[in-house]
Amino acid sequence: MSGINDSEIQCECGMHFSGKFCPNCGRKREESSNFTCSCGYTGSVSNFCPNCGLMYLGIKSNASNIARTEEEKAALLQHGWRSREGDFQLAIKGTELSARILSSSGNVDLRIKTTYLPSNDLRYTAVYNKPHPDEEFRVYADRAMIPDKDGITYCSIMKIWYGSGTLHADLLMSEDRSESTVDLEIDDSIVIPDPEPFCGWTCPKCGSRFETDSKCSRCGADIEHFVLFALSEYVSCNPPRSRAIRVYRFDDTKLILEDGEFRRFIPASVLEPAYDIIKEYKIDKWEEYKTLSGVMGGSQSVSYWDGNALVGTSTDYMSGAGGAYYALSGLFTGARLQDN
Repeated sequence: MSGINDSEIQCECGMHFSGKFCPNCGRKREESSNFTCSCGYTGSVSNFCPNCGLMYLGIKSNASNIARTEEEKAALLQHGWRSREGDFQLAIKGTELSARILSSSGNVDLRIKTTYLPSNDLRYTAVYNKPHPDEEFRVYADRAMIPDKDGITYCSIMKIWYGSGTLHADLLMSEDRSESTVDLEIDDSIVIPDPEPFCGWTCPKCGSRFETDSKCSRCGADIEHFVLFALSEYVSCNPPRSRAIRVYRFDDTKLILEDGEFRRFIPASVLEPAYDIIKEYKIDKWEEYKTLSGVMGGSQSVSYWDGNALVGTSTDYMSGAGGAYYALSGLFTGARLQDN
């Protein structure tokens, strides 16, 4: 068979056609083992172009027909979106993305505000992150986790994708690790309020609660953020992953846990076992190891308030810092106020 144009071929019997079978002799259309995408990539046929992620539908012209510029893709997203069941909302304005989950009873109202990132690579390793047959293009939430009132991840938006003329979201539920695809429809009446802080400092001057900066948003007074523990980790995977955890003093019964961008209160009772971990892994002996720079090649660090200053070490100096990091991060992130 010889090619006539991008969508039509000529059969050996002489008939021109664009379907799978020749209407004259019934011969099946033979596709080349290679295809050329609109982005310029040429290679073996697969469901999606490995360079730009564009879907390949078996006929060369189909791939180019659904090719869109980044501006066209962004324009398609600029709406309010609602799931057909009505419990999931999404709003995209510019590169800003807001998401909201509502329960039918009104007992759940979870919100995030972040940006979205176009990507040619699968960012998360979930089953529903695999390409869908009708997926035209996809974007990812820069901050995918939607927290509950305690700052614990309720679910994650694994992927937002456009296909069949509308938008869809792939969700991963944290409690049972179940995955689902939510089909969305345009509803420009949706306005998603910014998420309210679940945790923050109290201004010592005017009493404003849930302040998140070092200066009060109401009166401008300085607010002390007193660090008791600081943990960090860097993992050189692809893509690289980093995490930072801090524990701040709040009052006699509560501490503030800051895990990345999320904050929540935890009971002050975790301090005693936390300092026990410091002693167990000999982090309090950090000065004895500070000359061994780089011998461990590690990627975790632990700092703590020793009564006079914030001191600590990392796996660059002490192998025990890795064990202390995981023990402390598990202790702090697993703590709940009701445990106090």
